[in-house]
Amino acid sequence: MKKLFFLFLLSPLTSLFAQSDSSYFDIGVNSFQLLRIGDNAVRNNEWMSPYVLHMEAGFGKVGIRVGLGFYQKSSTELPSAFNGNTGFDNDTSSTDLRIGLAFRTAIGNKWSLKYGADFVLSNRNHSFNTTIEDVDGNEIENTTEESFSSSGLGLFLFPQFHITPRMSVATEMQLLYLSDKISETVTSTNFPDFDSQKDVEGNRFFLRPPAALYLIMRF
Repeated sequence: MKKLFFLFLLSPLTSLFAQSDSSYFDIGVNSFQLLRIGDNAVRNNEWMSPYVLHMEAGFGKVGIRVGLGFYQKSSTELPSAFNGNTGFDNDTSSTDLRIGLAFRTAIGNKWSLKYGADFVLSNRNHSFNTTIEDVDGNEIENTTEESFSSSGLGLFLFPQFHITPRMSVATEMQLLYLSDKISETVTSTNFPDFDSQKDVEGNRFFLRPPAALYLIMRF
């Protein structure tokens, strides 16, 4: 994987300085994420690009790009006769970052193709809490917390269609190699002796298809 990464980066350098294109700055939003298609069901799937914001500063045929994603959702169900006088708190959040080096080539008058490599970071957190009173009026609280973090490298293809010189649409395909860390903690105020924590580590190598649509303005 490391050899592939460096070869991918170094291959365009032989002709890089022969180019004379002007510099540019692109900023775009992923319309699929703005629409929140499927909400959590889609956001938790690896095939869906998690990045909401795309930024790229280009200098001739080479550019530095950044992708950012953030999502948070919280809900509270108050105790009532309907739910057995139990309160429920549900919190979910995620953050995603990629920063990388991109090389650009023109395909005709309207199309361009960017390719390169990213460093990738992501975090997912979920907390589920229940609260209930026992027959003596004591409050019992049970909490489950899950965290998932990933870091690694990604190779990408980024086809871009230029509607006008300053407006374009684009998508991307990523080949990712990530190291994952998963942690789950369960606690109870009523049975603290049964509190537990589980930690898992692993690696993944997978392809994320072009399930993103960036609407991009150039400055």
